[in-house]
Amino acid sequence: DVVIETKEEKNDSVFISTISEVDNDLNDIALLVAGIEVDSSSKNYQFTQSSNWRSYSSMLDKTWGKIKANRLGKMKDWQKQELPDSVTKNRVGIYPFSGPDFLTFYTFFGDAPAYYMFGLEPLGKVPNLQLMSIDSLQLYYEGMEDATEDLLNLTFFRTNWMKTELKKNGIIPIILYFLARTDNEINAVNKYKIDSSGNLSTNPVDSVFNVAHIKFLDSKTKEIKEIYY
Repeated sequence: DVVIETKEEKNDSVFISTISEVDNDLNDIALLVAGIEVDSSSKNYQFTQSSNWRSYSSMLDKTWGKIKANRLGKMKDWQKQELPDSVTKNRVGIYPFSGPDFLTFYTFFGDAPAYYMFGLEPLGKVPNLQLMSIDSLQLYYEGMEDATEDLLNLTFFRTNWMKTELKKNGIIPIILYFLARTDNEINAVNKYKIDSSGNLSTNPVDSVFNVAHIKFLDSKTKEIKEIYY
């Protein structure tokens, strides 16, 4: 049996939930697409032993190292100076035209209990690595490499690039990549459709989804937070 302890506090009409539960399978997939090795007891550990994943992981390690050295330190220094707790604490974040750029959002507004991102890019899905062939996995890794290229070289995502490159895998795996690389753990990933009344439908008639909902355990606050794209 799984015992989940919850605590809810109401701050400025925002509910914050502290839950220790993590979906280990989802979290492993987030780690793998981020190029981070999973525990040897994981059913997904086998993927880390392949040469194509090790090459992929090495590339992402280099990319992330450059991002940390050239960008994140400066962004965090600016955040501390210009966005103090009095501005950001317990306030929901809204990022129009964000694309999959959760990294910038989270770096500047790490205290937000929920993040709302808006864009036109396809949602994609959580990859089922177990069902992919070796060739399919290689193509998937290449797609993720392409998805991080602009972030490294330009520090932003180009609109025209997103129209083409993000058709490969969508925004969900990229957000999972950012969550894993910032030491957060995945609780749930769901997709919905906003109906004509503004409600979220889990089973739309046309089977077309336009909302991704990701819940994650924040590594710093130990609270469950939410992302809506």
